[in-house]
Amino acid sequence: MVLLRPKARVLLRLQAKSVEFYTPEKFRKASLVYWKLLGIRGLDLDPATPPHNPMKASRFFTKETNGLDKPWTLSSDGDQSIWINPPYGKEIRKWVLKIGEEVLRSPRAKLIALLPGQRFEQAYWQRGLFSKALTAIVCVRSRIAFIGPDGEAQKSNPYGSFLYLYNGTYEAAAKAFGSIGMVLEVGRIQQHKPKRSGTLWETL
Repeated sequence: MVLLRPKARVLLRLQAKSVEFYTPEKFRKASLVYWKLLGIRGLDLDPATPPHNPMKASRFFTKETNGLDKPWTLSSDGDQSIWINPPYGKEIRKWVLKIGEEVLRSPRAKLIALLPGQRFEQAYWQRGLFSKALTAIVCVRSRIAFIGPDGEAQKSNPYGSFLYLYNGTYEAAAKAFGSIGMVLEVGRIQQHKPKRSGTLWETL
């Protein structure tokens, strides 16, 4: 039996009540700087946003229109900017794998994903996020006070946060996000998976 302090019990109730917390404005502004350095003006798509579209994307998908079921880039377009801060509930696995599919399917998708700074041991996390498309990781300083449905900053975030940047450049990432956290350049990534026998490995 696990005994929780009163503060922890309140936190669990808050998490169970809602996973809809929105991104603070400073992340939107830094992202716009990043995309501008890459030659893109504005945010083209937010595939996981509430109807009021707080990131001010040109296109967006809500819970009702479901960005998990749709392509995130249009083949006829050039470079495109994508921001995603998905729900951190039970469906985060689906979102992480979807991110992996989209950044490899479309090398012109300049995608930024805001995710918990943990779960690296999970197979789906490694498979979805760590690929040749990953350019940089930003280790966000301090825990983010996400914005609640009432518009107020929430102080109960139990996670640290990382930004995963795809198909961009480290130089742009360092200039845009250096004030938000430590920016790490991603080098070569090698993934392996076990064959069914459990004894042989092959490179993905």
